[in-house]
Amino acid sequence: MGGGLRCKRFPNSGATCAGIIILAGGFAKWLSSRLRRVPQTVVESRTSSPSELPYRLADGEDHWLRHLIEGRTNTLRSCAPRVKVHYLQDKFEYVTDKPWALELSGRALSLAADIRSKAEQAAANLGGLPRFRFHDVIYGHVGRFLDHGNLAVFIEPNCDDKAHANLVIIEEPKPIQYLRAADAKKPHEIYRQIAERLEVCDASDLTPLEALRPQS
Repeated sequence: MGGGLRCKRFPNSGATCAGIIILAGGFAKWLSSRLRRVPQTVVESRTSSPSELPYRLADGEDHWLRHLIEGRTNTLRSCAPRVKVHYLQDKFEYVTDKPWALELSGRALSLAADIRSKAEQAAANLGGLPRFRFHDVIYGHVGRFLDHGNLAVFIEPNCDDKAHANLVIIEEPKPIQYLRAADAKKPHEIYRQIAERLEVCDASDLTPLEALRPQS
């Protein structure tokens, strides 16, 4: 019999039972590989009690935010993505005492009831006008960061800010080695992906951002 045994469940599909089994096996391997991408850091934070860790994974429906007080031309673009990739690349800091590679300090919207006052105080602490002023807030949906696979948001309160939260890169991407370059270049693709997940709210009107705050 040519073509193999037809699958009884899909008699009109032209598929053989062997073909269906192979496809199912391929899908199982693909699904397994996707599940393995979930960072162990995120899994551990979900299974540990708050008293065991100084940080906790932010809720997927929350928003991470960071106020901007540096010059607007150094941080934002006029077109999408609005946040400059180089700004993100410069501001992410390496960490060695936490189970992720890099972090960018910010706040959790659900806990930040004082966005304007906190931002204006930060600008004043750095000397204020004309160099520093609160002009914008960048923010992103936590769920979109988690969906990336190598990004997450962890709430890590400190004595100065109970709403403090870090946008983190779990594993640092490997440097890119170009053929004619002496040194490997720091990868910027992940920072572009972060920029694509961020939106901007003008400091003159925080209403759009405040409207995203979870209702208690």
